[in-house]
Amino acid sequence: MPSAMIAGNWKMNTNLEQGKELASGIMDALEVPDNVETVICPPFISLAAISELLAGSKIKLGAQNVYPESSGAFTGETSPSMLSGICQYVILGHSERRQYFGETYEFVNKKVKAVLDAGMKPILCVGEDLEDKSRVGRKPSCRSKLLKDCREWIRRKHSSLRTNRSGLSAPVRRRHRR
Repeated sequence: MPSAMIAGNWKMNTNLEQGKELASGIMDALEVPDNVETVICPPFISLAAISELLAGSKIKLGAQNVYPESSGAFTGETSPSMLSGICQYVILGHSERRQYFGETYEFVNKKVKAVLDAGMKPILCVGEDLEDKSRVGRKPSCRSKLLKDCREWIRRKHSSLRTNRSGLSAPVRRRHRR
């Protein structure tokens, strides 16, 4: 069982051909240790093609977002069932989603539950910027709120948590400074 995870979020970069080329390059160049879960999260447009490329590889595939409903009139959104045969992971609660799209703790909570119900693992991004952390009389942190709201789900199912201000664990931060 992996004891660590490395996930690469490609954000809104690469078209389909560039994504396939990058995924192939990562597969060729990266030696994945057995104790490290390695996940790549390309844009939605590349998920199906890269899923085929990764077949038989140690590298796992993650989506960058999901909508918590299984179907309906949600133009441009992607449901958990659309991803479940392709991806093993889904990034949720990213600060960019909260900042630019107004995603709330409650909405991220719905997404976490939907991803777990679909048999995938959430990569739950939690944290606050320094301004939020230093504000006197601030509301409960998003981490404590999300963890409280999702407690029963996190106990029952595996979830990857990103829990500090830089998004890096302490050992990785130390290595990054060198």
